[in-house]
Amino acid sequence: MRKELLLILFVFLAGTSFSQNFEGTIKWSMKIDLKNAQHQEAVKGNSSASQMDAEIKKLEDQMNDPEFKKQMEANPQLKSLMEENLSRLQSMQGSSGGGAGGFMPTGVLIKIKDGNNLIKLEGGMSEMLGEILYLKDKDQSYSIRRKNKTYSVLPKASESKEKEPIVKVTKTGEIVKIIGYTCTKYIIQVTDQGKTINQAVWTTKEIKDFDPKGLSKMTSAGSKEAKFYLDGVEGVPLKMESDNGEMKMVMEVTELKKTPLDGSIFSIPSDYKLVKGMGF
Repeated sequence: MRKELLLILFVFLAGTSFSQNFEGTIKWSMKIDLKNAQHQEAVKGNSSASQMDAEIKKLEDQMNDPEFKKQMEANPQLKSLMEENLSRLQSMQGSSGGGAGGFMPTGVLIKIKDGNNLIKLEGGMSEMLGEILYLKDKDQSYSIRRKNKTYSVLPKASESKEKEPIVKVTKTGEIVKIIGYTCTKYIIQVTDQGKTINQAVWTTKEIKDFDPKGLSKMTSAGSKEAKFYLDGVEGVPLKMESDNGEMKMVMEVTELKKTPLDGSIFSIPSDYKLVKGMGF
């Protein structure tokens, strides 16, 4: 469930692009309907809880591995990160039936300056996933965990050996107003590895200093799907819906604010340690 959520989320975020002319913040609300997933879990004997058990066991086995123990002893930040993730998983397992609900974020905050982006989830699993920093000059994304003072390099979409998804984009005649901007609705169907995600995206052409294709290079997990449909979508996305058959997600911009930002926000602090293999 977490992997599917991340796939959908980063398809959205990779499509949220800003040119060098924009500096400021953008806030998204996020609503997730798990009714279908909860029904399937009941039918399958609470498969989500079983998946949680498997994740916990996998993490425990990794931490008990002699070689990995040596790495944790040599790197206190890595040990702290692993212990925090294990504790959070165990906490989620014991709450509200151990289902997937504890993972779900409630919003996204994006900060933009000079083509750089800092993405922070709000609520749910946000602390476990950390923040995502995209640096334009390096054309690279990083996962940053402030509490543990660690970061990891996220794989680029171009490095993926998976088969390219099949994407179908259809422009509709439906028009709506979102935070004062006129938006046109697009229907997008993404089929990848035998799974189909149906999406609807409302975009506007009224925000002139945004480039909706400028950040299609944002290289974090799931971004390759977004790159393929961006060519068929015009304008800046302000609302997105996605349904993969198990969950429905709705994201909508609630605030778009042009404001000067400190450039130091878009850098990895010098005392943060690189942690390998801890990406999404």
